[in-house]
Amino acid sequence: MVRDRRGSCVAYAVLTASLARAMGIPARVVLGYVYVDNIFGGHAWAEVKVGARWLPIDAAVYSAGTADAARIALVRHGGELGIGSGSKELSRLLGNVSIRIEGYSLDDRLIAVPVNAKPWRITAHTYRNPWLGLELRAPAGYAFAQLDAHYPDPTIVGLAAADGGSIRLYLLALGPHDPSPNALLAPLGVLAGEPAAQIAGRPAVQSRRPETRMLGFRDGDTLWVLSATGSAMGAPLDAVARSLRLAP
Repeated sequence: MVRDRRGSCVAYAVLTASLARAMGIPARVVLGYVYVDNIFGGHAWAEVKVGARWLPIDAAVYSAGTADAARIALVRHGGELGIGSGSKELSRLLGNVSIRIEGYSLDDRLIAVPVNAKPWRITAHTYRNPWLGLELRAPAGYAFAQLDAHYPDPTIVGLAAADGGSIRLYLLALGPHDPSPNALLAPLGVLAGEPAAQIAGRPAVQSRRPETRMLGFRDGDTLWVLSATGSAMGAPLDAVARSLRLAP
């Protein structure tokens, strides 16, 4: 992994723990679940011991500082028996666990989540997702659709018109080595994008194909993409882009 600069979450976790141990910091590998893209999925991360506390460090689903609480630890490895020693136990749980989010903390506030609550709401043709800090407005003639997609579909929100025009907003995780602005759409197979007006205060690029027009902008390690087909490729897409807001 060090040579190729890529690997699975297990590879990231093992490398993180190994580097910590090389510095004299006690470390171990954890197997369990992480909450990403609207689902809990199998995952691995590391824990390091600082004083009397074990702190989670996740180099694969990365955030600055310690990893957040959107993880459920099931197996902890000191490494003596090899990383595969707990896989059998973990496999017995995968696919046989039901998880419901009852609350989360934000800026030291505990927010309860009612049963069957959705992260989004729609009022007066405006979509708001406080969990993502996202807001956008539907242009005239368009209705919201595809609001609860799950992995592997990266769609956050879709819009559709009676004449078949469609717009969707989705996001992709980017690696730590950020590309230049004109290469933001590279993960979609587009070699280079053209500069476009800013979206949500971020520099944006666009790409045009005969059947699709895309607008992309980066926010940290996330690539947001607006994709339009049919009659939505012109003014409707631009209207959605102008209305889009992201919390700082």
